[in-house]
Amino acid sequence: MFLACAGTLVLNCMGKLINNIMTAVFFELSGVLPTEQALSLLKDAVKKTYKNKGDAIVNQNIKAVEAAIEALRTVQYDAAKWAAIDCDRESFYAKERDSEPPTYVTDVLDKVQTMRGHELKVSEVEVDGCVPLSQTRFAKRGVAESVPVVDMDKCIQCNVCSAICPHAVIRPFLLSNMELQKAPSSFDARKATGGNTYAGLHFRIQASPNDCTGCEVCTNACPVGALSMMPRLDTLEKGHGANWDYAMSVPNRGQRFDANTLKGSQFQEPLLEFSGACEGCGETPYAKLVTQMFGKRLIVANATGCSSIWGGTAGWVPYATDKETGKGAAWGNSLFEDNAEYGLGQVIHVRQRRRQLRDRVEAALARAGKAMSIALRSLLEQWLEFGEDGSISERLSDELQPLLEEEKGKAKEIAEIVRLKDLFTKPSMWMFGGDGWANDIGYGGIDHAIASGNNVKIVVLDTEVYSNTGGQSSKSTPMGAVAKFAQAGRDQRKKDLGAMAMAYQHVYVASVAIGANYKQTVEAFAEAEKYDGPALLLCYAPCIEHRFFKTGLSAMSLDQKDAVECGYWPLYRFNPRLARDGNNPFILDSKKVTGDVMKFLNRQNRYAQLVRSSPAVAEKLQGELQVYLKQRHSALREKAAADLSKEAASLKDGLKEAKSAAEQVLITFGSDTGVTEHVAKKFAGLCADRGVHVRRVCDLDELSDIEELKAACAGAICVVMCSTCGHGDFPQNAGLFWSSLSAQNLASKELSGLRFCVFGMGDRSYADSFCEAAKKIEDRMRELGAERLLDMGIGDDRDEDKWETGFQKWLPKLWLTLKASEPQDDGRPKEPLFEVKYHEMAALQTSPLVPPGSQLLRVAENRRLTPSGYERDIRHVALSLEGADFPFDLGDAVAIYPENLAKEALAFLDLDGDRVISVKCSEHVSERHRRAFERRVTVRQVLTTLGGTK
Repeated sequence: MFLACAGTLVLNCMGKLINNIMTAVFFELSGVLPTEQALSLLKDAVKKTYKNKGDAIVNQNIKAVEAAIEALRTVQYDAAKWAAIDCDRESFYAKERDSEPPTYVTDVLDKVQTMRGHELKVSEVEVDGCVPLSQTRFAKRGVAESVPVVDMDKCIQCNVCSAICPHAVIRPFLLSNMELQKAPSSFDARKATGGNTYAGLHFRIQASPNDCTGCEVCTNACPVGALSMMPRLDTLEKGHGANWDYAMSVPNRGQRFDANTLKGSQFQEPLLEFSGACEGCGETPYAKLVTQMFGKRLIVANATGCSSIWGGTAGWVPYATDKETGKGAAWGNSLFEDNAEYGLGQVIHVRQRRRQLRDRVEAALARAGKAMSIALRSLLEQWLEFGEDGSISERLSDELQPLLEEEKGKAKEIAEIVRLKDLFTKPSMWMFGGDGWANDIGYGGIDHAIASGNNVKIVVLDTEVYSNTGGQSSKSTPMGAVAKFAQAGRDQRKKDLGAMAMAYQHVYVASVAIGANYKQTVEAFAEAEKYDGPALLLCYAPCIEHRFFKTGLSAMSLDQKDAVECGYWPLYRFNPRLARDGNNPFILDSKKVTGDVMKFLNRQNRYAQLVRSSPAVAEKLQGELQVYLKQRHSALREKAAADLSKEAASLKDGLKEAKSAAEQVLITFGSDTGVTEHVAKKFAGLCADRGVHVRRVCDLDELSDIEELKAACAGAICVVMCSTCGHGDFPQNAGLFWSSLSAQNLASKELSGLRFCVFGMGDRSYADSFCEAAKKIEDRMRELGAERLLDMGIGDDRDEDKWETGFQKWLPKLWLTLKASEPQDDGRPKEPLFEVKYHEMAALQTSPLVPPGSQLLRVAENRRLTPSGYERDIRHVALSLEGADFPFDLGDAVAIYPENLAKEALAFLDLDGDRVISVKCSEHVSERHRRAFERRVTVRQVLTTLGGTK
């Protein structure tokens, strides 16, 4: 027996690649050709094969071939004993699993994975080709050499690592104190931070050693370096396998959080896990995010390509169902060229069936309403009103199902509803596909689908080549890139699919890169799903076919960031709903270009090999590409700054010329989750009501040039609103601003004459860095000679109404500083905060209104401690936690929402408390009220439950 020390050769020469090493060993041992002749031919083949990849790659392979022969060692063994060993194949391939897998795994999938598929019987597989979901969690491939391990002392609980992970192997977990006490000793957790919603919970990031592929994407994406790679076997010895198994047994608490935010989305169970995609794949994070945001009501039409291969692998399908509800994605694949038509057909089919359901519900209420229970009738009436809202319809569906089963025998009309009960939940319907499908052979279908105006949602996973078939050029391949069928460099510009879709004016369009801007990506998916009409999302997905030097796909997220910063990939959103309100529908989210395009291109061999093979051609094509990218960015900036009409421009000019005693303001914000941006825009609206002219609302990075900052603030007051990320870090759209502001070469009076005030937002549980970013900005601007007009306002996520508590305290002082008048009455009716609709003769079985982030608990004891005649009523109140997820730590304070006295409130206002109403809220209403009115309520509930404060 001979042994080649391939491990050492791989590490020293070829990374993880061993093909040429083993070819050299084969010729040495087989004697097919004389070794000298064979190695000479092999080296010639290496030069021919890898010449386009550069001399360094060629020399590495030749060095590996030569070293392979030198590394051969003879191993002496007893051949007779070796041959006599009886190997139990099943024991050899047995997996270390924390629970007993389904029989489908042991009887079918394990055989497929261990090359025993020939043992399968036809009767053991489904005749229609359907396969069960949630099976990949039992694969436990254990393919990674090293896996990520977290340092909880460094972790800032941002959930970025989970969002960018291509295989859903690293996730955040939240545990109660009791659950933490039962955890393995190696399960290191920290008190969860982020506001009252996290109170009583403990946080940990944990990776699954036997499911990880070792791509290192998460370690490179972590903003604070809290993750490091450790040999997989070492992690298992240190208990990380047991940590994962225990974490997966803890109840998922995703329902506490807003799935339409980056951090909140990652607490939702991913329903795409442990796929067979390439390690570091740039496509899967987007599909995984969709399952976390909408997965329990998701229907996917998938074009043939990479996303159908890792998404629909024979047997080991990576899509999953929610552990608690059993709901999950319904996934289907037709062909490559007709996926848009296939997906459009699904949308029309579901819409028609839901119309039938609506007809049946209306008929049942009219003919059999008296036979129904109040609860069933109430829910059906509410479904008719709220059924087109996805999340509300899902909740109503859950409540309706058992009632329908109980009462279907009361009338045939109710039984007819049961036949269509799967349609009570409005599904979230998406199409997935690659750039080859979207730009080339499937473009006609996409154009037809979006032009139809139907509610289709299309995700284009743009790798800029036909990744699944070997890297052929598509119309998405940029100018100057080398790909199959474009070996001399593509000489045409990349097809601008987004611009073509925007030309229709009724299509929601977004261009995203998750690693460059997580917040913008989540916002785009949330807006697209909410938009009543067609939506197209273009997702930049780095691919192995880009052939990155040195890093491979381990720096996938950083490549996305670099692509955006140099202008190679723009970030924008085109939302037609904004145009209906008289606003510019186009929002450019990547406003500043700071990177070097050529440096970005030359890190990828698809561009660099053209420089080596045809320098003159490369200089021409890539130069033209650079010019085009600059022109495109300028055009996008103009599009984002453009007014919708001459009337709008005229109105703005009139406002500028209007004489007002109030100061003019420039509002600028630094926001990582979108909350601070919302506050800034809300403040701009309040300014308009008071006659305060707002010059501009922009993120801080737009003013990263100090001269531009001074010019923008000349004659105006700069209002800075900035949140803090983790332990004192700046938001993504404020980093450039701080770099410029903190530069040591600025003069001590650089900002002399600039007037400003700051509103900081944070979470006081970060005691060492509470509102640190805002404080740094304020201190530095004062150092540079700027005049602070007002003490910094503080928006604390731990306050009663979160940031609004501090904002409402700070706002009156700010109005005085700005010399703002009271809200102006121009004679026109103001937009109402609430639109109330009364439902006469409606049935309603009320349920308690529970504010967001709160829990409904039963009062077990309420005993007065002071004598009845004593002026103070002091009580001992005991709350029962039975059946409630209400974790808390010793010393935590509990806030209680009291109720007003119903009889007195109704008598004072002379209202009928039993009248049923539904309420539509404006965007300026608090989350507490919006959530309360996601169902019908009575007047009594509004005056008693919503009238109280903590």
